[in-house]
Formats: sequence, structure tokens, C-alpha cells
Amino acid sequence: MDLRILALLVIFSAFGITTTEASLASCCSQTGTRIPMRLLKRVNKFDIQKSDGICDIKAVILYYRRKKFCADPENNSLKKWIRVWKSGRVNRKHRPGRKNRRRHGKRLEATFY
Repeated sequence: MDLRILALLVIFSAFGITTTEASLASCCSQTGTRIPMRLLKRVNKFDIQKSDGICDIKAVILYYRRKKFCADPENNSLKKWIRVWKSGRVNRKHRPGRKNRRRHGKRLEATFY
């Protein structure tokens, strides 16, 4: 009977450790000051990280594809971009990849003799 209780205690403590590690891993530890406009045009979504909880610094987390970039929230161009994003004036449509783009120009037709 004691072995079962001990096994449950070990399982629950391991679960608690993994959940706290997962929440700590989502914080930005440092931010970039320069943000290329090419990146801002391709951002899918963003989150604002506050310094009052688990995380130590303020940051704006930009999500592009499956990557995340941490930016300084005091950056003026980022502030302007966030205002435009929230107003709905940003084109958020998915752009086609390289394979799906239309070809510009004519196709050459081969003639066989």
C-alpha cells in the first residue's frame, strides 16, 4: 500500500515540475531593439509580455511561422505597427509560397520535327 502512495507522489511531483518549466520557457529573456519591416509584414500574431508575473522583462512577442521573436515594447516603429494592427489596416492574408506563385512570362513551346 505504501509503495502505491509513493509512486503516485513521484508522478504528481514530476508533473508539477514539467508544468512550471513549460511556463518559464515561454518568457523572453532579452529583446531586440531593431525590427526589420520585412518581419513585421509577415507576423501572424503577437503577444505582450509583462514584467509583473513570472517573466522578468517587458517584451512584445512576435510570431512568424513557427518561430517567435522578442522585441522591445518601447520601439517607436513597433508601437506604430501595433496601433495599425489593432485598427485592422494590416493585410493578414496568407501569402502564397514559392511553389504556388504565378509564373510571369510566357512558356516556351517546344516543336519536334
